[in-house]
Amino acid sequence: MPGLLVLSLSLLAALVCCLYLIRGLRRRLDHLDSRLAAFEEFSSDWIWEQDADFRFTDSGPDATDGAVRGGEIGHTRWHDGAALVDPGAMAEHRQQCEQHLPFCDFQYGLRQADDSVRWFVASGCPVFDDDGRFTGYRGLAREETRRLKMERALRRSEQHLAAVAAGSPVPMFALDDRGRVILWNRGCEVVLGVRADEMLGRRDVWRAFYGEARPVLAGCVLAPDPQAAAARLYGARVKPSESIPGALEAEGFFPRMAGRDRWLAFVAAPMLDDDGQVIGAIETVQDITERKLAEQQLEQRNATLRALIDNMPSGISLVNGELELVAWNERFLALLDLPASLFEQAPVRVEDIYRFNARRGEYGDGDVEAQVAALMASAAQIAGGARERSRPGGTTLEIRTAPMNGGGFVSIYTDITARKAAEAAQRLQSAYLAAVIDHLPQGISVFDHELRLKHWNGRLSEICDLPAEFLHADARFEDLVRIPAARGEYGPGSPEEHVERLRSLALQFEPHSFERARPNGKAHLVDGRPMVVDGRIAGFVTTYTDITERRRNERLLERQRAELEAAQCTAHIGSWRWPATAARPECSAEMLRLLGVDEIVPRHALRRFLRRVLPAERATLVAAVRALVASGERLDGVWRLGGEDRKQLFLRLVANVERHRDGRIIAYSGIAQDVTELRKAEDALRASGEMLKTIFEQGPVPLALVRIDSEVMVMANRAWRQLFAAEQAVVVGHTLGSVDIWRDRETWTRLRERLRRGHDIVDFEAALIRHDGGELVCEISGRAVEVEGDPLMLASFVDVTEERRIRAEIEALNASLENRVWERTSELRSANEHLAKAMRQLVQAEKLASLGGLVAGIAHELNTPLGNATTVASALRERVVRFGDDAASGRMRRSTLKEFVSGCDEATVLLERNVNRAARQVAHFKQVAVDQASERRRRFDLRTTIEEVVSALSPQLRHSRHAVRIEIDEGIELDSFPGPLEQIVTNLVENALIHGFDGDDAGVIRIVAANDGGPTVAIEICDDGRGMTREVRDRAFDPFYTTRLGKGGSGLGLYIVFNLVTSVLGGSITLTSEPGHGTCFHVDMPRVAPEARQPDG
Repeated sequence: MPGLLVLSLSLLAALVCCLYLIRGLRRRLDHLDSRLAAFEEFSSDWIWEQDADFRFTDSGPDATDGAVRGGEIGHTRWHDGAALVDPGAMAEHRQQCEQHLPFCDFQYGLRQADDSVRWFVASGCPVFDDDGRFTGYRGLAREETRRLKMERALRRSEQHLAAVAAGSPVPMFALDDRGRVILWNRGCEVVLGVRADEMLGRRDVWRAFYGEARPVLAGCVLAPDPQAAAARLYGARVKPSESIPGALEAEGFFPRMAGRDRWLAFVAAPMLDDDGQVIGAIETVQDITERKLAEQQLEQRNATLRALIDNMPSGISLVNGELELVAWNERFLALLDLPASLFEQAPVRVEDIYRFNARRGEYGDGDVEAQVAALMASAAQIAGGARERSRPGGTTLEIRTAPMNGGGFVSIYTDITARKAAEAAQRLQSAYLAAVIDHLPQGISVFDHELRLKHWNGRLSEICDLPAEFLHADARFEDLVRIPAARGEYGPGSPEEHVERLRSLALQFEPHSFERARPNGKAHLVDGRPMVVDGRIAGFVTTYTDITERRRNERLLERQRAELEAAQCTAHIGSWRWPATAARPECSAEMLRLLGVDEIVPRHALRRFLRRVLPAERATLVAAVRALVASGERLDGVWRLGGEDRKQLFLRLVANVERHRDGRIIAYSGIAQDVTELRKAEDALRASGEMLKTIFEQGPVPLALVRIDSEVMVMANRAWRQLFAAEQAVVVGHTLGSVDIWRDRETWTRLRERLRRGHDIVDFEAALIRHDGGELVCEISGRAVEVEGDPLMLASFVDVTEERRIRAEIEALNASLENRVWERTSELRSANEHLAKAMRQLVQAEKLASLGGLVAGIAHELNTPLGNATTVASALRERVVRFGDDAASGRMRRSTLKEFVSGCDEATVLLERNVNRAARQVAHFKQVAVDQASERRRRFDLRTTIEEVVSALSPQLRHSRHAVRIEIDEGIELDSFPGPLEQIVTNLVENALIHGFDGDDAGVIRIVAANDGGPTVAIEICDDGRGMTREVRDRAFDPFYTTRLGKGGSGLGLYIVFNLVTSVLGGSITLTSEPGHGTCFHVDMPRVAPEARQPDG
């Protein structure tokens, strides 16, 4: 409404100003027209001429477009109706021309090529020659198009403004500069109740508003100082208009105006002429009664709303489109822990709040300005919704945000810390409930009213033996019962008949409970109850309990009850229980026996039992029973009973009450025990205690019993008192400090700490003082014991004074022997150095001996092929000689030549074969010899190298019945030391040949290696010989250890193997062997050997 009022007032002020401008322009235009007409009588825009037939003959030098502006040459002005003019006016103009009369300001229009119309005004006079004959017309013409358009626009504007002013719903009136009413529109008539004919021309416009003469706001605008004049009348209710320059705005309350109380709003503005002079004033009146009433209601609602907001448990903030906080409540400040000083000047920028929170770490670690920028970007694009925010203090806030029309958003902050905790507790409780259901020992199924499965637990599948894929939401009841029906669990008959029968029973939704025995021997208890929701059956819940164990336990319980009866009989303990509502108690068989009755008849049995109690103790028993019955006081005691055989029976009776939670007695229960034998045992124990006390006192070892906490001596036997020369009265009941046996008090402190930590004391040596001042050294051994809750130390004190003296003498003797030991050690060190040197020489000799054995074998191997080659060469030479003799004698025949060639070919083949065999043997030996002699590193194939070693050992193998099998995968390539490896294989094979086999039995030595692609290679050298004993196996790798001592064995073969494997090849070697089951050496070495090291020895 205020916006519409301001717009209307602005429009009306503009219309009024336009009206006065138009009128002024019209007056000035008329004035100029008159002056122009006088001027144009003697001058024209252009000159035109017509002949006697009124055809245009000339338009003058300035009329370049005469055909367009005045008329076409050779045509009349009225030809073909080209001129746009009223036909009557054109007829009158033609008549004037035909009468040769002058004419003035004849107006007509011509349509242009672009279909526009241009308007012209022509004036002309007839022209006569000297003879007085009419020769045509001459005249002036001008264009009036622009002026006519302006006049038509002014007329339309006047009409529009008049219509707007008269028909505007906004009351409006205007005063001229003398205060007379010149405008009073329909709105004023309706709102003010005064007709226009009563106000137009009058100067007392106040009577339409007030009961007395006083200027209206428009009259104040006409004053020299409008603001001062209005302030005197309206006070603070008047103010300059913010939208109309020079205008004033005011409000006023007018009772009983036009039949009702009204609030009116006024806007008055001056009307100015072209020179800026005030020529009047216009004022609009608006009935703002409804707005005022609405404002009052709105203020009340705002006050109510503000009170509601301020008292809401939630925080509220209102942010405008410029991201400024314009409204909030105290709860908002409290929830976000914002200081009031931040809000002293409104509006508060949201950016400042973000920066305050960021500086105190509300948004975590990071750059403060970067956090603020990110939050501002998010706030500028906020779309509404809800989110949660956890504050550093542990508070959780729910923030609900909604955008507002026109920009900005409103946020509600709710402390949901308690709710979150409750939700977490509820979720936990639900999880607990679900876990409880899932972990219940019973199976559970929940079906809805359509017999569709809604919930179940894992035990259902286990107990009913249902496949898991059949248990799913909305599974049908008949599909589930069809599974056991198909297995025949419901007895003979068609499975579908059983399914239909069970479905019909289930649809009755009746409570049911029955036991079901399954074919596998298990028993189930099925218990179903319908679920009722809002008085209607919503389904049913069924539990399936595996009672197999329960039935077994019941049978076991019966057996245990029988066993308990037997046990009670054996232990002479009877039990009874008498419920308060029962007529007689429940008693075990042993209880009846102890009471000496066959059946419990309360009065009779009690009277008979009391007769058996000795008279001297009968009264105490009766009093105890009465106290038990009257007040529930516990009964516990031993009474003596007399038997028919005159033997006394000691009977312990214990009884107590069982109470309900409300305190009332619901039962009495107790036991009766024959403690006759126990009394005898106590007497024996008492005698035993006396005996132990005598043994403790008379024992030869000094013993003492001391309280650990107070250091008080409880007991000390005679040997202890004699050792410390102290009397009984001086020791027992006194502290160790007062007895003063410690030379150093810290000794007792250390002993006590060890005992408190639970450690026993064994042979703890301490220097002590006798009561007579003598010194002695004792070994103390003891442990902590607890007697009736009292922590004690039981310790023995052994006098080792003499032993320590002897030890001191021995230590002195040992000190004198140290020099002799050092001298002997130097001699042994020198002998060890000589021994180590000899050992290295023996190792080298062992290597050379091994190489020598290879040389001998190779020589033997070479002897055969070389001998064969020599024989073949000798035979060949003889044949060549004979062939030469035959050729020289001339007896050469074709058969002889053929025989010679064949024999030579055969000889060369044999010769080549034996020579190549010898060359291969030499090459193998050379490679082995070079490798073993140099220990150089190179890349080599494992299988090829082992084959060369075995080939070199073939002479030794040939003279034995044993064989070597090589089972090594192809392609095992090593970057290592082939010489040490060959030495290892040689030593192990020779060791097997020499030590591994008995007699002439043929044995097998296997060399095995697999190509597993790993970084290491495992080589096994095994034989199936006689094996080793544990003693030999444990010392096999020791230097100089041999089982052939005196038979040529040095004891260094396996020692060298161990050092080569571990030091040179960087591997490890192990040995497995059992007597009679052969021996196996396991060598594990890397494919790439480490840098070479000198082997030990």
